[in-house]
Amino acid sequence: MRKFNLIILSFILGVIISFSLGGVFLSLVIVFSGFLIWRSAEEEDRKFLTYIFISGISVRIIISFIFTDISILSGKGGWLIGDGNGIYNMAWLYMQIIQGNKNFLIEDINGNISYDQAIYKFFGSYEKIINSFTYGNHSIHSFTIFLGYLFYIFGTMKFSGRLINILLGTLSGIFVYYIVKRIFGQKSAKISAILITFFPSIFIWSLDFLKDPLYILVSIMILWAFIMYWDNNNFIYIVLIIIAAIIQSTIRKDLWLIGLIPFGLGFFLIPRLSLIKKTMVITIGIAIIFCLYNKINYATVRTNIEKTLQNHIGYVNTGGYVYKNLDDKYYAPVNYNISNITWCEILKAFLKGWYHFLLEPFVWDMKSKSMLMSFPQMILWYLMIMFAMTGMAFGLRYSYKYTLIITTYIFIFSSVIALTSGNIGTLFRHRDMVTPFYLIFSAIGISHLLGIAKNDSVNSR
Repeated sequence: MRKFNLIILSFILGVIISFSLGGVFLSLVIVFSGFLIWRSAEEEDRKFLTYIFISGISVRIIISFIFTDISILSGKGGWLIGDGNGIYNMAWLYMQIIQGNKNFLIEDINGNISYDQAIYKFFGSYEKIINSFTYGNHSIHSFTIFLGYLFYIFGTMKFSGRLINILLGTLSGIFVYYIVKRIFGQKSAKISAILITFFPSIFIWSLDFLKDPLYILVSIMILWAFIMYWDNNNFIYIVLIIIAAIIQSTIRKDLWLIGLIPFGLGFFLIPRLSLIKKTMVITIGIAIIFCLYNKINYATVRTNIEKTLQNHIGYVNTGGYVYKNLDDKYYAPVNYNISNITWCEILKAFLKGWYHFLLEPFVWDMKSKSMLMSFPQMILWYLMIMFAMTGMAFGLRYSYKYTLIITTYIFIFSSVIALTSGNIGTLFRHRDMVTPFYLIFSAIGISHLLGIAKNDSVNSR
């Protein structure tokens, strides 16, 4: 069976290699990553992790080929997701700037390649375009820049370049396995790795040029590095956390710092860390926050809440399939002054936001064909939420320190998304930034409710 899987994977990678030199490079990266996983895994983990890696890569490549062929045959140029086309074009544009081109080529969602005069009209001059890309804007982030340089070296890789996210999406399940095994045992770890590797929407995002797989993987790696630091007290893992946070800051500028807050709590819970080291780490963290935000007080908190709600209003007023967390007066053409909002209204918006965060798109109110396609996943998601609540209860019983850190992360991150979101499609996608952490507890709940983990060795801290 193992030889058969390797033959299938080799065949798929061979097909990709035939398309481009970049495909050769990325295929070798995948093979090398698989070797590292196999080589570094303990004997009891090696077989399972090998299957997860091979199946995760293979199934993604096969489904990607199928979706791409359908897209081409339907006249859509091989694109799967609109934002994937946008990020690809930004990376291509970045490559052309590196090359010194002044007539920028882009490809629209229908696969038509043309010179984009709209870029010149928007910026006004070539120099302003260069400055925008040099100093960054909302469309330029670490993933875009990485793709741009990759295209510069190997040429544009419209199809084989998707191997990057295929690899990143599969690695998320591998890192989650190590996290859950360390805290809750091997059997729960296996379930969590399968859930995250093949969870439908997370799976789909990894088939195109989206930034979500990188952000999800980096978030998981921060938790993994923190746990490794907890166990080994090796400062190299703090360095890894810092690097990962920097990467996050270039992808989601308003969220990365929020994601680090629970780990600040974790430093006080680490038993083997001296008070001096705890104080030093917390002092450095506070200094960084103050450097970024100057000061944090009531006014700052209030301003950020209002900014979050303003983002929600912006999503709603953009149109499409939306929902409202506030009274209608805040969505009027001439917006009601958001600074007049009361704390009671904020609490109401918070609770309504969580309601939509957990349940949208509603299975009892599917408003479009794309929503209808999400129906099976939403049924699965509702089940996972129930298992997750059970898993959190077991987690608090067996390893309350780790559970407290992860649940704090889930609560803070989910709350920000709940308050900010207003478009159902955007919420569906943004929710997956924190979905893997819910699925961790879903796996724990499943394993304990079914009695799978009763003989598992659980580390109580």
